[in-house]
Amino acid sequence: MMRSGFGRAPAIGAALAAPVAALALPAPALAHALVAREDLPIPAWLFAWAASVVLIVSFFALSVLWKQPRFEREDWGISAAAAVWLTGAVQLGFVVGALTSTALNLADRLPPHLLLATSAAAAAASWPRI
Repeated sequence: MMRSGFGRAPAIGAALAAPVAALALPAPALAHALVAREDLPIPAWLFAWAASVVLIVSFFALSVLWKQPRFEREDWGISAAAAVWLTGAVQLGFVVGALTSTALNLADRLPPHLLLATSAAAAAASWPRI
């Protein structure tokens, strides 16, 4: 019998910490086009400034910390032509999905969590088998 030395206490603690944290933390702002602009719990100017700062800091961090390419075509083992087709297919899929979602008014017909989960599942199912 193999023992890890940690026992069950950390696993139980982690399992209990998630619901406690969910109850203790405030509700999400849902400020990403899921609710009306008037429903924001903060002033609109503060939201705009905070969003701008987050974007600037994240892009700066990526440019400073990501020194070398991580997703090279050679690592995937596909040709240049296949990379072009893959890039085009991803862009076309995004456009088709956005237009379909808009035409069917899915954002108003489905709950946000169901729409996002369904979209993620569709994207995962269409991932090429490389």
